[in-house]
Amino acid sequence: FAKMGIANVENDGEANGIIPCYNVKAEVEGDILYAQISKTGGKIVMFDYSGSCNDVKYGKEYAIAAGEEFMRSVGIDDMTAVWVNLSGNVYTINFAYETNKIPVYSDLVKVRVCAETNKVIGMEALSYYTNHTDRVIAKATLTEKEAREKVSVNIEIETARLAVVPVGETSEKLCYEFTGTYDDSTFYVYIDALSGKQVQMFKVVESTEGTLLV
Repeated sequence: FAKMGIANVENDGEANGIIPCYNVKAEVEGDILYAQISKTGGKIVMFDYSGSCNDVKYGKEYAIAAGEEFMRSVGIDDMTAVWVNLSGNVYTINFAYETNKIPVYSDLVKVRVCAETNKVIGMEALSYYTNHTDRVIAKATLTEKEAREKVSVNIEIETARLAVVPVGETSEKLCYEFTGTYDDSTFYVYIDALSGKQVQMFKVVESTEGTLLV
């Protein structure tokens, strides 16, 4: 956090969760920065800065670039932005690990970027550090056309790609991810690329917290 001009750094106890961490807090221009650093490896598992964001001066492309740069600075590489939400003048960006142009949603990092300053003000990487590993991804047995036929005919499909998605807490599947619209709403549909079964479906909704998947 050297670029943020931190001061008065102090130990704030320990967290003995899935990843045991040291809690650390510091001051940045009078506001509090709180972080959890893993006891093994010294990784930043999460951090949050309480400073205010009062305006939107930067677009999402700048926010994504700022998030990518910050993750690289802490040793998290090969990430791609898969979801961006703007709420309260703050971008929340979900980054997934990408291998061979296939996003792996199990290895997820959430980054918060102030839309006024384009500075990263938060990160949550627990899913990434608990799931990230070298994978051998099976080849799809269904073609994109065959998988597309498994999606409801009511949904007008706009995009398609392969993705690895978590199923439950301990497994994941290679799926075709289809996005499309029905009745003025956007849907995300995931079809198992091996069996052809629908694994998940999400609807995009607008709320007071921005754009959400439900």
